[in-house]
Amino acid sequence: MRSGGRGRLVWFVLLLVAAGVVAAAVPMLPESWPLAVRALLGVLGAIAAGAAGSYVSEVITARRKIAEDRQAAVAEWEARRRALVTTRELVASDQSVAGLLRPERAVVEFIGREDELARLRAWCASEVVCPVWLVTGRGGVGKTRLGLRLAESLPFDQWECQTVKPGGEVAAVKAAGRVGQRVLLLVDYAETRPELAAMLAEVAAREAMGDARGLRVLLLARQAGEWWTVLDTESDATRALAARTPVLELTAALDDQRDDVQVIEEALPFYAAARGRPVPQVRFTVDSAVRLPVLVLHAAALVAVLDDEQGSRGGRAAADLGVLDRLLGHERRLWDKTARQAVNPLKAWRRCYATSALSWAVDALRVSAI
Repeated sequence: MRSGGRGRLVWFVLLLVAAGVVAAAVPMLPESWPLAVRALLGVLGAIAAGAAGSYVSEVITARRKIAEDRQAAVAEWEARRRALVTTRELVASDQSVAGLLRPERAVVEFIGREDELARLRAWCASEVVCPVWLVTGRGGVGKTRLGLRLAESLPFDQWECQTVKPGGEVAAVKAAGRVGQRVLLLVDYAETRPELAAMLAEVAAREAMGDARGLRVLLLARQAGEWWTVLDTESDATRALAARTPVLELTAALDDQRDDVQVIEEALPFYAAARGRPVPQVRFTVDSAVRLPVLVLHAAALVAVLDDEQGSRGGRAAADLGVLDRLLGHERRLWDKTARQAVNPLKAWRRCYATSALSWAVDALRVSAI
């Protein structure tokens, strides 16, 4: 309670006590006291009682106002939460156009990366290798999709594959020891994981006990930068494990048989099928002197389908943000339509989807290669 409230409470108590004292004392006054004095004391007691009653009324009103404000704040928070959940569900659902690019959706058939996949499968099959492997590559080249493809290619009756959530790194390694199968743990965005050192220490401890033959930890990161070299400052076991860990860097090219235009054209029918549309007749050009990440190429194919769906034709894959901006434009129109249909849409809707529910899209599409 604030100091002003404490002062008013003290006055209330004093007035209430005074009113009570006066009310009790007036009948007990000697008969010799003048009638005017008796009347004055009665008036003072009534004033004290009235002031105390007024304070009580103010307290009740103030508490009611606080309760109403709290209810209003809770209602607003709940509305914001519902709006945020709605946008997140939209991205995760089949309605989101940008969500079609997510690697776990696997809209486009996996192609290329045969050599890389073969090396990773041999690593999983071997009994005498380092239990950790690091795959690096710039944003959008397909690291996550490669890891998921590796998991899909392993015999399901022999392997348990799990994508490790942030904060669950150590627990995942410990749980792997209790599984009656071989375990592959996928750690995406490894460079952002605060518990990575502790996780590797746990892996090193299991390896020292001869209990890591059935465990494989695949780390996925943009690059093996400072976050990786800082592991040298950890324990001797962790340092030794990191030093032995193979590093596989993915280039933008999926293989030597496909150029960028072919990658776009091969992806086009898959995105058309995902949108329930015929394959648009589009000629693609690539305005880049270097190979583009597969994410950008797939975005170009998806935009071509969406443009055709809206009656406009054309498709282009570019090294700038052009094709990605166009994709986010399609997404924005979809979300605006959803917002108009939502109950009690919030004024902060645009900021909501731009900063929260599109967090993956912004991170994935605004890659360093663009």
